[in-house]
Amino acid sequence: MQCVRSIAATFLLLAVSAIQPAFAIVFQTAADQTAGLGAGQAFLNPEAKLVIGLSNGSQAGCSGSLLAGGQYVLTAAHCVTGDSGTLSATSINVDFTNVGLDVVTTSYFVDPTWNGSLTNGGDLALIKLAAPVTTISGYTLDTASSAVGQLVTLTGYGNTGVGGGGYTAGTFGTLYYGTNTYIGVYSNLPSAYAYQYTQTFGTGVAPDVMVAPGDSGGASLLDINGTWEIVGVHDFIACQTNGCTPNSSYGQLGGDTSVYADQSWIGSVVPEPAPTPVLLISIGLLGLTRLRRRLPPQHRDR
Repeated sequence: MQCVRSIAATFLLLAVSAIQPAFAIVFQTAADQTAGLGAGQAFLNPEAKLVIGLSNGSQAGCSGSLLAGGQYVLTAAHCVTGDSGTLSATSINVDFTNVGLDVVTTSYFVDPTWNGSLTNGGDLALIKLAAPVTTISGYTLDTASSAVGQLVTLTGYGNTGVGGGGYTAGTFGTLYYGTNTYIGVYSNLPSAYAYQYTQTFGTGVAPDVMVAPGDSGGASLLDINGTWEIVGVHDFIACQTNGCTPNSSYGQLGGDTSVYADQSWIGSVVPEPAPTPVLLISIGLLGLTRLRRRLPPQHRDR
């Protein structure tokens, strides 16, 4: 995916040419990677590893987050429908690895606006568990109209890696976390927050991380007065230059689906009140010439 960055007035202009779905956390150094292990981090207990059997016989390796109330797990729609939006999930294994809880279900709901196209938006799904999980406190949803400019905590079980080489295939399944900043919203990808993997070193500087295949459906979190809230759900990675393959390396972009913009649908499924969506501040997207989605690990890594 290709992206050319420039500043014009108050808008960040992004030109994007190739997109690939999903994620795993890629770190700048081995020390950062070790520090980013999610095991033992209590605030990540609601994060689940998902292994999803699809109707064409393939498997999707994704991530998801338990919501407050304990009965629903929020993830990306393309995890349960395939990248085309036409498949169906035949089995969903939900593994809360931090607390050793493993649940199997086949019940789920897909945002009705999702049709397999990123430009149509709605890449969200809710997995319903047979009974509420009572041993974990699920996440609440962000209620601010925009999180642009916020430093968010990215979480997921996807492939990992170190440095500028991007992710390493076959490393799906370990929970990691790290931070990055939302730099804007893609104007022609509805409700998709943008962030970039920037090489940053220095005392007191929190190095960026980037998602990778297998992190699709994982959460971007904000700590609001001591309460962790989901602000975005991992959706895709993208390149900054023409002819590049999205591999979570330096300079590439990430995209999260905003949960705020879809709270009316989430609230129609989850029996809790949700605020009315408000239009998000957007940044101009100069050109989207090619979309590329890929099924997760077969696990073909997602």
